[in-house]
Amino acid sequence: MNMSILSARKTVGIILALVLIIGSVSAFQTREADRAYAASGIWKPVGDEGFYNEYISYPKMAMEDGIPYVTFQGVNGSLNVMRYTSTDGWKKLDNTGINEQTFYTTPITIHNGVPYITYSDRSHNSRATVLKYSEGSGWTPVGNPNDAFFSSGASPAVALDQNDVPYMAYTNNKQLFVMKLNQTTGNWEPFGDKIYLEDVPSDMYMEVNDGIPMFIYQYNYNGTQTVIMKYSESNGWIKLGSGEFNSNVNNPLSYAIYNGKPYLAITDNTKGNRATVITYNEPGGWMPVGNEGFSAGAVSFTSLAFSEDGTPFISFRDNVNSAKATVMKYSPDDGEWERVGNAGFSAGLVNNTMLAIDDGVPFVAYKDSLHGQGLTMMRFAEASTVTYDSSGASVGSVPIDSNVYDNQASVTVSGNTGNLEKLGYVFAGWNTSADGNGTNYLPGDTFTIRNASVKLYAKWTTPSVTVSYLPGEHGMLSGMAQETVSNGGSPSAVPAVTPHTGYRFTGWSSDGGTTKLSSEELSLTIINTSIMYTAFYAPEIIKGDADGDGRVTAADALLLTRYLKGKITLTPEQQDALDMNGDGVLDELDVQMILQAYTGKG
Repeated sequence: MNMSILSARKTVGIILALVLIIGSVSAFQTREADRAYAASGIWKPVGDEGFYNEYISYPKMAMEDGIPYVTFQGVNGSLNVMRYTSTDGWKKLDNTGINEQTFYTTPITIHNGVPYITYSDRSHNSRATVLKYSEGSGWTPVGNPNDAFFSSGASPAVALDQNDVPYMAYTNNKQLFVMKLNQTTGNWEPFGDKIYLEDVPSDMYMEVNDGIPMFIYQYNYNGTQTVIMKYSESNGWIKLGSGEFNSNVNNPLSYAIYNGKPYLAITDNTKGNRATVITYNEPGGWMPVGNEGFSAGAVSFTSLAFSEDGTPFISFRDNVNSAKATVMKYSPDDGEWERVGNAGFSAGLVNNTMLAIDDGVPFVAYKDSLHGQGLTMMRFAEASTVTYDSSGASVGSVPIDSNVYDNQASVTVSGNTGNLEKLGYVFAGWNTSADGNGTNYLPGDTFTIRNASVKLYAKWTTPSVTVSYLPGEHGMLSGMAQETVSNGGSPSAVPAVTPHTGYRFTGWSSDGGTTKLSSEELSLTIINTSIMYTAFYAPEIIKGDADGDGRVTAADALLLTRYLKGKITLTPEQQDALDMNGDGVLDELDVQMILQAYTGKG
């Protein structure tokens, strides 16, 4: 690099040389040995490998909510926009409204589920054009076309702010224009002054953060030059750092903007063309993110992306791994870059890697040499496993599940295939917790993997359990106070209950009276553990006494009258007390019988 990233480079180089001399270890071995896997898992294709199996050029990628999109030019130079969904697989979007013959790259961005693309429209004097897509309508222009502004608009870029307002940048020869859509008039209007460039850019990228646009562009002059510009209300367009950043390599840089902060991924010629990621800090200038030259060897075709939590990822063609694809991510805890899965995970040589992160999961697309330089996309799947624990069994072996499960995969629970035995107990399935308080599963049940490995513990129960009965405070029992029940069976000797004078039996409870069962209900209850039931009581009901004062009065008749008029509600006990003739129906006859009882005529 022409500019110094870190003043301690020379010192670090001397120390590394001493380490290599003393330890007699090659630089490649040292880098590789220190590189830990970011996560155990596997790279899996998104749809079919080589889902587009003809030669492509100028590919771009975008993603939102787990749905990836790609744009590229086919063999005949036609523009293609494709989207992947789990239901349709890879599908080309309707090209209605689009000019398929475009110049070079077609950047794409997804905003609230709506795809936006921008390109130089050959059919309209190479006008810089922004289109958005909707199902059933295809592609429609964003804003009113204006040839006076947009003619010969090369290397266009598009971005939307948090209020869904689109911005566009494009170049005309050595001039750069930034436009903002006036959503009231539908017209594109200049944003800031036009910018005079050193040379014609070959690529451009833009984002808008809190209403402030920032863009990055590249041009080739004595190496790949990269310029980062940001808009300031007071100063207009300003260059960050010293202006041009020259990586002194043949491969273009890749770049990203996260929270208004620019990042560059470079093939660092001072580190044997290994990967280095830098960011711009004010007032410190350009600083490395983690170690410089962190890849195992020389790289090319880098792509940089961020997860939602701000973790940077990088993909590249890994030239020490047969020019296959490798992805790494930065770990802020130890300041190291770590591989994500295996290095060189693609089946063959790759070109033009493109990276996107969704919910922490990296997706990488690339031109695939095994499919005619067409497109393949891969995503990283955490290696979730299912293991079994015997929970203290003395005989037998646990089932072995050798599968590696993807997120959302369905798992079928194994049975006691290894004939586990535990003295004095019987096998009763599996539980997700060692203490048995998790989720129970029987052999053949299914559950869904949720981005984590699962351990299932054998559940053991005794062959028989004890059911105990207590008489409670206001009654006595006739029969056994305890019986033995087969585990999974029901009580067969529920004792009879005789309430004390003035009380009635209201049911059996094992939870302090919250839930009550009649003797018949208890005799049908499945028992899986030793348990104690207590008889519960309530004061005996006096016919006609709904207010519980122990007397039948005109007030009780009034309660029933108000109930019949829909003015109040009554408890089941009150309804039972007011049903004077026991016909199960509350009516005026019951009111009359209450009044007769009150006056002594009943």
